Amino acid sequence: MFLVENKKGVTGYRDMNKNIEGLSTSKSKIDEQKGKTLEEISAIVQELTTKIGAEKEQLQPQVIKLKKTRQQFQDMDQEYSEKKAIYENTKVGYESERTKLVQEIDILQAELSTQERVYHTFSTANSVLDVTKKRVEDETKYKQGQGKYNEEYKTYCDMLTARITRLEQEGKELLENQRFIKENHEPSLKQITWFTSLKKLLESKSHQQKNPGDGFYKSDVPNAMNMMNVNGSDRLVLGGN
Repeated sequence: MFLVENKKGVTGYRDMNKNIEGLSTSKSKIDEQKGKTLEEISAIVQELTTKIGAEKEQLQPQVIKLKKTRQQFQDMDQEYSEKKAIYENTKVGYESERTKLVQEIDILQAELSTQERVYHTFSTANSVLDVTKKRVEDETKYKQGQGKYNEEYKTYCDMLTARITRLEQEGKELLENQRFIKENHEPSLKQITWFTSLKKLLESKSHQQKNPGDGFYKSDVPNAMNMMNVNGSDRLVLGGN
């Protein structure tokens, strides 16, 4: 066969033909397998389509319910937004009104406090007037002989007159005491000085008696006083005018 191919100038034809036949066989097998694979894929797709259809049909009520619920939510959300806007506007109005009311209350409270102070002032003044009026009425009765102010005075006027007289007398006494103090101021100061010096002298004398060795110093005796020894006895001589 090889020689025939060489002779006719088609060397390798046989091998090539075998290869072609092999490829044809392989292609047939592949096509067969491909057909089976396509059938399997089609079956799987059909099965999946059936399952999806069944599940879709099973989920259809829930989908419908979900759509309905979603629509309800949208309606409620819109209603909520509308009512919220109404609420916000109403709230602003109420807040403004409340602020005005608070300001009015503050003004009225201040006015009330002022009126209360005025009332208490007039009430106190009225009480004083009532007391004064009662005193005038009683004073008129006392002067007419209808009773008397107290056991000591017939009328309130008599009591005031006596008090004024007593105060005037006390004033005169105070003036007299002031004049007396001024007139005796210098002598009183001298007496204070003498008694102070006498105290120091006696303390010095006592110290001398307790401590004979210390002696008696003239510097211990104040300038306003002098010690003199008369017939063996110490005598105090007051100096000054």
